[in-house]
This record gives sequence, structure tokens and C-alpha cells, in this order.
Amino acid sequence: MAEERKTIFREKNLKKATDPDALNGYLKVTGFSAWFVIIAAALILAAVFLWALYGKITPVVWGAGYCTDGTMKCYFEQSHMQELHEGAKVDVGGTEGTIEELQSDLYMEYDIPYDVLFLLPDSDEKWYSTAIISCNTEDGLYKVKYQETEIRPISFLTQGGENNE
Repeated sequence: MAEERKTIFREKNLKKATDPDALNGYLKVTGFSAWFVIIAAALILAAVFLWALYGKITPVVWGAGYCTDGTMKCYFEQSHMQELHEGAKVDVGGTEGTIEELQSDLYMEYDIPYDVLFLLPDSDEKWYSTAIISCNTEDGLYKVKYQETEIRPISFLTQGGENNE
């Protein structure tokens, strides 16, 4: 008794699928627009990856205050106070200053002098704290900029966003 070979597919359908003319109906040729979209997506992905490796993000904390006799009382948003530290260098109106003391006093928005509040960045923040800064500027009202070290975007994935120099 000869064993019959059983197949899953019908013989008639197998012949149709192996016919070279019928294959054009089964296989769709990808057009230029589909390749363009794939190449564009790959280029965007490569650009984001390169930026994450070599790009830098530089966080900035803004404050404002009065300088009198080389000492400034500067107001910062309370939510940014943990980024500041004593001994940090700040830019006070184009000259370098040093944070001497971080104060724990809290001020409401309406407790801050209006001209100082005018120089602070617009935000929904309602609480402010102060820092004492030593600076070599003339007496007056100044905007203060504290700029941390640069952060590489890839560090958010590899180190949880910690600073790396």
C-alpha cells in the first residue's frame, strides 16, 4: 500500500500560487512614498539618538533682588530652592556673585516688592524664598541667573537624570 502524501493546501491553490504571473497579484511592490516615510522616520530617530548622546540641556534658575553695599537679598521660586547651594556662582546683572546663605523664610507673592516681582519669571508659583548673595555690582535692582552644569539627555535613561560633566 502506497502512502499518500497529505498536504495542508489544495493542489489547485498551490499551482495558482507558484504561477509567476499570479505572484504579482499576491505581492505588492512598495511605492516611493512608503520608502520616503520609512527613510524620514529613520532619519528623525537617528537625529534624536545623536542629540541624546551629544546634546546638552542647561537648566537655569532665575531670581531677582536688590544689591546694597555688595550684598544682595535675592528672591527665588520656592520650588527651585533645592537646586541652589551655598558657594554656588551666579550671574548678577552680568557680573559674578556667590550665594553666601540660603534662607528658609517663605514669602507670598504679595510680600515681595513689586519691582522685584516684575523681574521674576512669570509662573504659577506663589511661594518664594531668599538667598543672600555677595556681588561686586553697584547698588540697585538686578536679575540673577543660576546655571547648573550641563546635563546630557541620555543621562535620563542611564543615570536617572543626574548631572554629568
